[in-house]
Amino acid sequence: MKATNINFPKAMSIDSYGKINISGIEDENFINIEGLDYIVSFIYDKKNKLVKGGGNSLVLKLNSPYPDELGDDELPAEAVIKICKNSLKSTGDYDRQRIERFRYETKALIDLKDSSINIIKILAHGKLRIDKNIVNKFGSKIIDDEYLFYVIEYATDTLSSFLTEKTNLTMIDKIDLCYSLLNGLNELQKKGYYHRDIKADNILFVNGEWKICDLGLSANQNDDKKIDVENEKIGPYGWLSPEVMNKVLTENKAHINPPYDCIIDFKSDFFQLGKLFWYIFQGNLPIGNIKNEDFRVDDNDLFQIIFWLLQYNKENRPKKVEDVSIMLTQAQQKYINS
Repeated sequence: MKATNINFPKAMSIDSYGKINISGIEDENFINIEGLDYIVSFIYDKKNKLVKGGGNSLVLKLNSPYPDELGDDELPAEAVIKICKNSLKSTGDYDRQRIERFRYETKALIDLKDSSINIIKILAHGKLRIDKNIVNKFGSKIIDDEYLFYVIEYATDTLSSFLTEKTNLTMIDKIDLCYSLLNGLNELQKKGYYHRDIKADNILFVNGEWKICDLGLSANQNDDKKIDVENEKIGPYGWLSPEVMNKVLTENKAHINPPYDCIIDFKSDFFQLGKLFWYIFQGNLPIGNIKNEDFRVDDNDLFQIIFWLLQYNKENRPKKVEDVSIMLTQAQQKYINS
């Protein structure tokens, strides 16, 4: 997949804090990506709340003004453009690290583009030019700036909002959802990637399929390049594995001997997957020393799968996705038979 350069229209700009300004006149928000025209707009969730993107990026929706003219092999009528917040002209160490992470995420998405229907698909990537509005105590000025971007499929729902609305899902529905996540995670592992940010908001519904998205914190077992910062928190509170907390609190602390495990890898993804399974079946997160009676679902087989995934010592967690899939199939069978 070749990188492409695009220009944002003059009616649009980005400020010093990474906030995008879009014209109120739709015709002034046209961009062209690989020969196709799109109208750029903000994204709002089902509660009409603006979707801003992550801490490292901005997200905007792309709508084709001519959806009937798009072919099967071209970009779709609806898509999402994700833009790195940090300008390519930035020189600070923090900004450069954020840009490197964005590059890494783009590379991971390209590597995984044709791997699985359960991983979000990248459609285009490259650099974009946009005016940057710099405001300080001396006034304001406009400069021409460059940012990295990529385009991905447009999702109609997130797992968190879906589960909030769909209160009548059967156990088979929920187990099938878990299979989709296992399939996506299996493809990540085959390619050597650790996701490291598995949570409900990073599971999207696209064209009838559940897809893992947001590889901004991913890493690869075959890559020697260091992208993590010492004592850095990798992921959101509530979904963190023990290894992440050890990294935040104990990494390279001389007075702690022996050191704790601070390596965040495949088995850390399994821990987050266990939290996600719990969330799917009962709508909250497991915190602390969980017991069978804490699991509202009257199913010990499912509880044992989640309990296995949530082991504190990652050496006691599953070694591969197939191990979890086999146990999930056994748990599913009784619902099929009934």
